[in-house]
Amino acid sequence: MVVKSKVPDVHIPEDLSWPQFVFQNFENYGDKTAIVDGPSGRSYTFQQLIQLTRKCGSALTKKGFKKGDVFAIMLPNMPEFPLIYYSTLLIGGIVTTLNPLYTVDEISHQLRDAGATSIITIPLFADKAKQGASNVGINTVYVVGEAENCESLSSLLEDEGEDFPENVEINAREDVACLPYSSGTTGPPKGVMLTHYNLIAEASIVTHDSFMLNNDEPVVLGLLPFFHIFGQIISMSCALFKGGKVVCVPKFEPESFLKVIQDYKVSHAAVVPSIVLFLAKSPLVEQYDLSSLKDLTSGAAPLGGELMNALKERIPSMEWCRQGFGMTELSPTSHVTPFDKIKNGSAGMLLPNLECKVVDIENGDELGPNKEGEICVKGPTVMKGYLNNPEATAQTIDADGWLHTGDIGYYDGDEHFFIVDRLKELIKFKGFQVPPAELESLLISNSAIEDAAVIGVPDERAGELPKAFVVKKTNDRITEEQIIKFIEERVAPHKTLKGGVEFIDKIPRSLSGKILRRELKARVMTRLTTVTENKNNEEEKNVIRSKNPDVEIPDNLSWNEYIFQDFDEYADREAIRDSISDRSYSYRQIKDLSRTISSALNKRGFKKGDVFAMFLPNLPEFPIIYFGVLKAGGVVTAANPLFTTEELAKQLKLADAKWILTVPQLVHRAKEAMQDLGRENVFVIGDVDGCESLSVLLQDDGSSVPDVTVNPKEDIAVLPFSSGTTGQPKGVMLTHYNLVSCGSIMRTEDFLSFSETTVLLAFLPFFHVYGMVAIMSMGLHCGSTIITMSRFERDKFLHALENYEVTHLPAVPPVVFLLAKHPSVDNFDLSYLTEVTNGAAPLGKQVSKALMDRLPLLSSVRQGYGMTELSPVCHMTPAENNKHGSVGCILPNLRCKVVDVETGEALGPGRDGEICVQGPTVMKGYLNNPEATTQTIDNDGWLHTGDIGHYDEDEHFFIVDRVKELIKYKGYQVPPAELEALLISHPAIEDAAVIGVPDAEEGELPMAFVVRKADVTLTEKDVHVFVDENVAAYKKLRGGVEFIDEIPKSLSGKILRRELKDRLKKLSKVESPSGARKRSFKRSVRQNADKKVTNGNSEGVAKTAVGVAPKSSCCLII
Repeated sequence: MVVKSKVPDVHIPEDLSWPQFVFQNFENYGDKTAIVDGPSGRSYTFQQLIQLTRKCGSALTKKGFKKGDVFAIMLPNMPEFPLIYYSTLLIGGIVTTLNPLYTVDEISHQLRDAGATSIITIPLFADKAKQGASNVGINTVYVVGEAENCESLSSLLEDEGEDFPENVEINAREDVACLPYSSGTTGPPKGVMLTHYNLIAEASIVTHDSFMLNNDEPVVLGLLPFFHIFGQIISMSCALFKGGKVVCVPKFEPESFLKVIQDYKVSHAAVVPSIVLFLAKSPLVEQYDLSSLKDLTSGAAPLGGELMNALKERIPSMEWCRQGFGMTELSPTSHVTPFDKIKNGSAGMLLPNLECKVVDIENGDELGPNKEGEICVKGPTVMKGYLNNPEATAQTIDADGWLHTGDIGYYDGDEHFFIVDRLKELIKFKGFQVPPAELESLLISNSAIEDAAVIGVPDERAGELPKAFVVKKTNDRITEEQIIKFIEERVAPHKTLKGGVEFIDKIPRSLSGKILRRELKARVMTRLTTVTENKNNEEEKNVIRSKNPDVEIPDNLSWNEYIFQDFDEYADREAIRDSISDRSYSYRQIKDLSRTISSALNKRGFKKGDVFAMFLPNLPEFPIIYFGVLKAGGVVTAANPLFTTEELAKQLKLADAKWILTVPQLVHRAKEAMQDLGRENVFVIGDVDGCESLSVLLQDDGSSVPDVTVNPKEDIAVLPFSSGTTGQPKGVMLTHYNLVSCGSIMRTEDFLSFSETTVLLAFLPFFHVYGMVAIMSMGLHCGSTIITMSRFERDKFLHALENYEVTHLPAVPPVVFLLAKHPSVDNFDLSYLTEVTNGAAPLGKQVSKALMDRLPLLSSVRQGYGMTELSPVCHMTPAENNKHGSVGCILPNLRCKVVDVETGEALGPGRDGEICVQGPTVMKGYLNNPEATTQTIDNDGWLHTGDIGHYDEDEHFFIVDRVKELIKYKGYQVPPAELEALLISHPAIEDAAVIGVPDAEEGELPMAFVVRKADVTLTEKDVHVFVDENVAAYKKLRGGVEFIDEIPKSLSGKILRRELKDRLKKLSKVESPSGARKRSFKRSVRQNADKKVTNGNSEGVAKTAVGVAPKSSCCLII
């Protein structure tokens, strides 16, 4: 069945070029603002666009640019984009657009393939644009602004305009206007030839009053990139055609994004789902007036109904929250939800002048409503074809003119279309769907690969792992490692080739060319695990000690005395500097000022054993107050700056903190939390009414420095909070001796490599014990220079690495991956960086090697492991024995064993069990919680980490899973017991259980099962609001809430979480059609929940705000 739009066809002009169509009413719009830069306010009127495009067109003509020449635009969204874009088109040229984040190789490829003769960019990207242009013989690079050896756009705009060609003949149906690049349904990126008529047709049908920009003079948000066809055609060109004002947003930054909408009174916005989620859930939104926003359209992925409803509730003035569907090859939109027929989850209805059908993917038969097949579209917006690629064109557009989108979907009885998947034969990895054909098309795009097939191989933990069978091209020597790296750079983590790569001579196929996956699966051999004899000479079987000799640990020094041992020698050398303000302190200043602090605190009644709370981001003043408190005999507890007032008050109460230091931005929370405890000692770095400034303490004359005697093995130095292996956050008592022990063993040869020449970038938070001890304290102990970052921002991070010539970088996997893979890294000189140390999660060897390849002067990429209760490091990768994927070897003075989780038996190499550690870094215990202490530290002094892992024959350790039931959301740990205790405290809740539900993007989402008390009214929304108000953002119930009659428990009262997870799996199978596109538990349960409304209470699952509060047992996760 062929579906046609319910809206009558519209007239499509054939006698205009694309710019003539867009410009046809510009004279009438006159001096109205046409386009403006949101952050700076720089703008052009419609009249200026007419004039300046003529000047630019004249200037380009003088330089020899002629009809059919290709001009490459590599710009972010800015008001100058339409100037060069329409100038090129008006004089008969073709525009190809490039992502400014492309690498030199990617730039060169597109310039060469498109046949570009000119390119324009901004100064930030000028170097790689020049190199890419040079690679293909382009001599002139234009720039918006000024850059060396580039010609400024301003010089083109100064032209008199006398050589503007007035009568360029354009055949609208044949002449190509734009040449964006797309991968289409298969293969590498290809030039998509969109004619002037394609684009005029698109604008004519999409601006129909039923679909887009239905009011006069709309204010349109230019957030989606203009280098992408949607931003270029819909957000920019159609908005200008309708006389709207386009507000450019060069990049998404939450506060400036919201400010732009508020200040410019944006009425229409095209966004992607992550922005919808932000608008629906971020607390920042409440601070801005977004009442002007009437129409929001989302693309790229379906939105859940409850998310759309949440957005409407958040912004009640919004009239329409809709979705659309299309692809570059369709100019680009084919389906949009009409203003008057919104249906949640739908990708929209077919636009006028187009036809659409859903065909059986096996036989091509046309299907009726509610039957899944491939979506095909026909009409005037279908591309002319792929540039110089008739074979790919024929594979995409059939002989009857139908464009096969490669998307699997269906339409319902109202002719609303729904997208469910892209490819069949999905691999199920940890509940997530991995499409083999997507990976196969990527593999075949590699010039060294002749053919490829991907299957799922069984895995006990993950279900299936994607495995590739590859046919190499003749005489090519590509390796398995290179192929895995190739895929990792291009797909999400759950799609990587975790099952490995196998080279074969030929991919088995049927006569019709279909891959015979069953034959490949028959080839897969079960991998046998060989358990080797324990070669450890330890008296106790299977207990591992460091191969390095034990070191002497001073037992007569406090932690601050140990750190300060060589400060007099370091003297006036720079110790710490802030990367933002450039504020810095020398070693002498840190030592002297910390003494001043101890004196000032002593005068204010601070005494030995008092707990001082630090509620700060990473700042240069952190070590001054930290060591000042320790000098006064106090105990430091540090709190996450993202904590809510309630969470902060809870930690302060448990720690019995009598004093707190914070910054002006957080002072209201600090004061409220202290007031809840009946305390008033709030200090602030800066000036705030009602608080004593740190500067006042630093003006003390130092006359009252207390003479405090510290018992290193008994007296607590720091009191971080950790969820441990189970339960709610608890105070971890780390003594001076614990910390001195950790520092001493980390300094062993082959492990910590900090020195007086080291420059450390400290973005991992000092409020976490790893940042506080291993980075800040040990960096200072070794005489290094520490560069602080108060928060991680990619560009500022890279600038800091370059500007401060950073040599050592303690990091976490996402940052290592950024350095290894992100194209923007090429814009910075990181040649001083010699060592990267990774924590929190193991790195794959491909990422490590990719980073080493990218930064050839990098001597090592090392890893470490530990937890707060271990002060915090117990394993590190030796400098001379780096094994990729390993978290390292046990440090000196410590012992480690891997025990069977059922029997407690110590296991040999290669066998997974719980990792246990014994030694002087093991915490004193949990504050006022002997029960939790005994659950974690056994009678023999072994600390049970709650991590599952193994060691190999070389005694390198590998972490594979968790014993504890913490939920891993984006790498952060969410303790179910904490949320359960909170839920049960609600007067309407009888019982509750929390589990993690798999999510393809975030790992796991916390979901609550709730038993209501009898005869009470409690909605899902009530539960969300209650939890949101009491926990940090990363602990929110993003997986949703489900009301049930009883929480399943064992006879001993333990929650049977497996039964709850099985319940979700069954629900997912019932609700998810086979081949559901990128559908996780989250989405399946949510859609089911949309149907379940009883007594006015929605028993669904709602996804809430994406917010992060970094905290982990090992290290900060970005």
